[in-house]
Amino acid sequence: MIKEDFKIFLDSAPDAMVIINKNGEIEIANRQTENLFGYDLDELIGEKVEKLVPAEYRDKHIQHRTGFYDDIKTRPMGAGLDLYGARKDGSKFPVEISLSPVKMKDEVFVAAAIRDITERKKTEYALHALNRQLEESNKELESFSYSVSHDLRAPLRHIIGFSNKIMSTQFDKFDDNGKRIMKKITDAGSKLNSLIDELLKFTRIGNTELTRRKVNINNIVNEIITDLSQSETTQSIDWQIETLPEVYADPNQINHVLQNLLYNAVKYSSIRENPVIKVKHEILDDEHVFSVMDNGIGFNNEYKEKLFGMFNRLHNESQFEGTGIGLAIVKRIILKHGGRVWGEGELDKGASFYFTLPKNNV
Repeated sequence: MIKEDFKIFLDSAPDAMVIINKNGEIEIANRQTENLFGYDLDELIGEKVEKLVPAEYRDKHIQHRTGFYDDIKTRPMGAGLDLYGARKDGSKFPVEISLSPVKMKDEVFVAAAIRDITERKKTEYALHALNRQLEESNKELESFSYSVSHDLRAPLRHIIGFSNKIMSTQFDKFDDNGKRIMKKITDAGSKLNSLIDELLKFTRIGNTELTRRKVNINNIVNEIITDLSQSETTQSIDWQIETLPEVYADPNQINHVLQNLLYNAVKYSSIRENPVIKVKHEILDDEHVFSVMDNGIGFNNEYKEKLFGMFNRLHNESQFEGTGIGLAIVKRIILKHGGRVWGEGELDKGASFYFTLPKNNV
């Protein structure tokens, strides 16, 4: 028989506990078992443990119970399966069960700790429902962006085409006010065209599968800098580029990330007399951490959470051109790669943008 002091120990446990012999009979149960299943202890002792299992699962449970003695060890029961307990009133509820062998007087018993996980399942279900809603909302947003972008293309093409024709053939016939208006029309058309391009790019990235392969980040950065160096505004930049590693990533998408961050660094630091742009790398835990830093105009760090939102801009549009979508695209690409992205800045001191990529090639 199981000692009385062992029963006292079980009664102090927070979970329902039952001790079962090799025949599947309950030798002892604690007070939490009474509370959880609604039985008095004398209704359980000597009964088959299947009394606590819903009727539809009992045959399968007997197979698992007898199988436990073929490989006796401490383990969770039914790993990966949904398990249920049955109360005295017939209601069933989700449970989590841990099994442990207990040897006493040359006989091996099984100790089963049973935990009601109803609230956890409710939370998981609510979370899954929210995730499904979010996925649907994202799909609808992408579909809307794609449709709007395409629907705007045709009329915008006409506006830009006719405006350019008027500018090239009739511009001299306008007075100063007319010339100013025509210039505004063509500028607005060009800006809207760029905005549509960025929206389509944002949508395509969401729908495009990653094609990962080994990518030399040094080569990508050097190619971008070579392109940027064709402009007069970049001639005075002090480029400080660390040795950068090879990573497993989608080369086109990572090229877009670095291009966006480096273009921004040039744009916001070109007003400096001695602009400096640094590209750094370090390994932290299981991640590559890349950073693009500049000594440009910076930004108020209180608003750093807004940096990667769609159409969010922290600087006056009249001073610095842009669509307000570039960093949102950067974030989407990095998240698809399983990384993180963030920015730090200080007004009139500069900005630093960071992104991570997993070290493995999965």
